[in-house]
Amino acid sequence: MRNYYTILGIADFSDADTVKAAHRKLSKRYHPDLNNGNKYYEEKFREIQHAYERLRDPAIKEMYDHQLRYYNRPYVAPIPEQPIYTPPPPENSSSPILKWRRSRGAVIIFLMIMLYICRVTFSPPWSHDHISFTDSDTQQGTFKIGSEKEEVYHAQGKPHKITKDDGVEIWSYDNSYIIFKNDVVSSYGNMDNNLNIED
Repeated sequence: MRNYYTILGIADFSDADTVKAAHRKLSKRYHPDLNNGNKYYEEKFREIQHAYERLRDPAIKEMYDHQLRYYNRPYVAPIPEQPIYTPPPPENSSSPILKWRRSRGAVIIFLMIMLYICRVTFSPPWSHDHISFTDSDTQQGTFKIGSEKEEVYHAQGKPHKITKDDGVEIWSYDNSYIIFKNDVVSSYGNMDNNLNIED
């Protein structure tokens, strides 16, 4: 964009009197009749005349000043918008995959409960590897060396602690103990005098 104020040698947005004074001064200096028809001066004079014509009319000068302000305004690049992370929506509880997972989990839990109930219901109350201790089964009785676990259980009740090691099983009742080998009593220690031993 051509700056008419620069052509007239004055500051941007100068008032009408300053424009008029600059035009008079430059017109005298670059007038073609005073410079023997030199093409350079003739061209310069035309530029000065054109600039003065644009700036002397107040309405045109106001529009030109507005354009010049806009043109001279420094360019500010727009700041690109940063992408905003939006987390994926949570899985809807009605999604088919979630329903399938829930139903599969429910079936597995149901089967495990049923297996446990069947095992407890249909397992024998007494086996060599497993003894089911219940307080209602205990009866006061006695045992001796060679008695089986079931007899000891009926005589003593549920042991406080059971220890197994290399085919030997030890039942502890406070400080007293009973040792089983091959599922029969092999020895005992009646430290607290709380074992019901047959005489």
